[in-house]
Amino acid sequence: AHVLRSGVQHFLIDMMERCYLNCLAVNGAFAIHDFEFALIGATTESVALYIKEGHFGLWQETGHINEIVTWAWQQQMGLGEAVGHAIEEEKLPYREISILANAHRLGIPVTVHVAIGCDITHEHPNFDGAAYGGTSYIDFLRLASVLESLEGGVVMNFGSAVIAPEVYLKA
Repeated sequence: AHVLRSGVQHFLIDMMERCYLNCLAVNGAFAIHDFEFALIGATTESVALYIKEGHFGLWQETGHINEIVTWAWQQQMGLGEAVGHAIEEEKLPYREISILANAHRLGIPVTVHVAIGCDITHEHPNFDGAAYGGTSYIDFLRLASVLESLEGGVVMNFGSAVIAPEVYLKA
């Protein structure tokens, strides 16, 4: 998520379009930030400001991701695929800088590996833990499938010291 917040979207999209990236594995915060970038062209995260006010993560727009995830679970879709699909279908105004929407357009899997309780979407009343767990598990199986055929490929980890290495190890 921090890599995305640093503004590298155009570089990653270019690498996807040139077929240098054939799968991205990210955490739940990445999906949230990507959705925010697609919706308003920026991320809304300002921990210091919103924690003091008692509003951190409680904006309605970000809570919409929970509806997308619940729908995705009903469709048996992965979380990354579903959010990218929704960004495209809803024609969010800044979708051209969305990694998830561009990956969806290019047919590149983005797997989202959620740790329940870690993301701002989990504090909304429409959060469905089963839907998040199920869609994230679909993504885990998708990543494992990609890794099975990695012969001659490379795995790179940016910005994750715990979740990404553990997901890779288990996949």
